[in-house]
Amino acid sequence: MNFVSREKIGAVRKELVQHLPFTFFGAAAGILLLGILQLVLAEGGMLPGRFVYEDLFHIFHGFHLLFSAIASTAVYYRYHPNLAVASLVGFITTIIPCGLSDIGIPYLGGFFLGARLEFHWCLIEEPGLVFPFVILGIIGGIVGARNLTTTSYFSHGTHVLISSFASTFYFVSFGLLNWAPLIGGIFAITVLAVIIPCCLSDIVLPISAAPDPHSH
Repeated sequence: MNFVSREKIGAVRKELVQHLPFTFFGAAAGILLLGILQLVLAEGGMLPGRFVYEDLFHIFHGFHLLFSAIASTAVYYRYHPNLAVASLVGFITTIIPCGLSDIGIPYLGGFFLGARLEFHWCLIEEPGLVFPFVILGIIGGIVGARNLTTTSYFSHGTHVLISSFASTFYFVSFGLLNWAPLIGGIFAITVLAVIIPCCLSDIVLPISAAPDPHSH
């Protein structure tokens, strides 16, 4: 098994480039959703507060964990049908990249935007949110890999979109309610928060572990 062959490096580069336009779409959709929500609440005479956004962040983060676990577990299991190893890979490649995508990069990005955000690590503060979604995602990935041929494709696309929503809503949930003047910076940081961890989780590791380069 060659993890650093020229063919696999080329395959990873190709996947990242091909996923960039969809990542742009996801980041834009997240910001549009945030803007629409704020307008709807304002029309109803409500002033959006951080707790409204925080609840939505936790919803998006939970489903991000679910679809990330499905995608990475399904891709790995399809090429290495070992239940224990696939479960371990699905767990590790979900917990770390999702936390980096939804929390770590937006938190650090706040410094570049001149905002000091609260650091909120769901793995420690809400383990009851994190672990059920991850475990169910691993089970879904293995079942899907055994019975379906499109599990990883659908789950990866959904994963990227929901990840964009979670990353965007982290900003307004933990300290940046006046986000509109910084929309350009938020968009750029969200793109980075999605393209790096999500593709690392769903694409880079499975391609590296697969016997031969393949088209994802």
